[in-house]
Amino acid sequence: MGVSGSVVNRWSWGWLENEIAPQNWEDAITKVEEIIGVGMGRPKKVKSVEEISQIIELSEGHKNQKPCKSKHQHNKQVAFAAAASGLPSLSPRTIGRLLERNENKGHEAIK
Repeated sequence: MGVSGSVVNRWSWGWLENEIAPQNWEDAITKVEEIIGVGMGRPKKVKSVEEISQIIELSEGHKNQKPCKSKHQHNKQVAFAAAASGLPSLSPRTIGRLLERNENKGHEAIK
């Protein structure tokens, strides 16, 4: 992976010394960011809440226009429409992840 053993040891000790035990995925990510640092991994293509909300609006519009046979086909149409409207070019799978994340947040708000 291109990481030296000393760096891995430092991360490991940082993880074990940190007293916060993650209770969920978000807590674990926060703990990792504190130990390793922010900015690891590939930069996000969709960087703003406005872009995500525009993608969600496109998705809702496409649901009302023409029903699709599958989620993938729907996500593919939304990805094409997003690129045509000047949003970042995203794969249908990335569109699906954004929509799933938004759907899950909606269900959590109801609980």
